[in-house]
Parts: sequence; C-alpha cells; structure tokens
Amino acid sequence: VGFTLVKRWTPPTDLLTFTSWQLVAGGLFLLPVALVVEGPPPSIDVPAAAAYVWLGLVGTGLAYVAWFTGVRTLGAGPTALIGLVNPVVGTLLGVALAGEAFGLPQLVGMVLVLGGVTAGQPFAVERVRRRRAAPASETRPEACLAA
Repeated sequence: VGFTLVKRWTPPTDLLTFTSWQLVAGGLFLLPVALVVEGPPPSIDVPAAAAYVWLGLVGTGLAYVAWFTGVRTLGAGPTALIGLVNPVVGTLLGVALAGEAFGLPQLVGMVLVLGGVTAGQPFAVERVRRRRAAPASETRPEACLAA
C-alpha cells in the first residue's frame, strides 16, 4: 500500500517521518497476526536486542528511506525492477564472504536478471519506442551507409 501511495500522495512531512509512520502502521497491522501464529515473543537478551536494533534501524529504516526516495525519484516501475538485483548481490556476497560455489547456473541467472532490469529502465524502453517509431529507411543498415 505504501509503495503505491508514495507516488500518489505527497504527505506534508519529510520522507523519514513518512517512512517511519508507514513502518509503525505495518508493524501494528502484523502484531496481532504474529501473536496468533507465533505466540508470545521469547525473552530477549542483550545480543538479541542489539541485533533487533540493527535490523530495525539499518536493515529496515535505512532501506525503506532509500526505497521510497527511489520511488519518488525514479517512479514505481524502475524502482521495482531495481529490487530484482537483490539476488545478484546476495549471490556475489555468498561467493565473496561465505565461499559459496559460483557456476554457470549462477552466471546465467545474473545475466538474465541484470539484462531484464536494464531492459525495463526508462531509457531502454524509450530507445525501443523510438526505434519502433522510426521510418524503415532509418533502421536499415544500407540507409546508414548511404548517409
């Protein structure tokens, strides 16, 4: 819902406040579901609290600010496509930091994802539209040689 509203509804507040309220609203919506499905939360020690703060501030807060900045700047379509790069980054981090295997399937997947993301960006879409709209004489190789 927030992803759609951020382009259509400009709140009278800054992006950080807007993002924070969206996260609070989402958390309040999920709280009863989590209590029913998972039951009461376990006890939390200091390392778990530190991890929770890290995930909340950096992994969620900073990520959402970056996401909604992208939506406002680029638009919903390109931003959604850029989100598909996550598995590429995860694969590269797995190979670099965890010593995971990297083979032909991973390479093909990365090429497909990056190609799809690039093809869906506004500059690529506009280029294809211009080529389709160009007269046939401008797209034939022999016309380019004659010019």
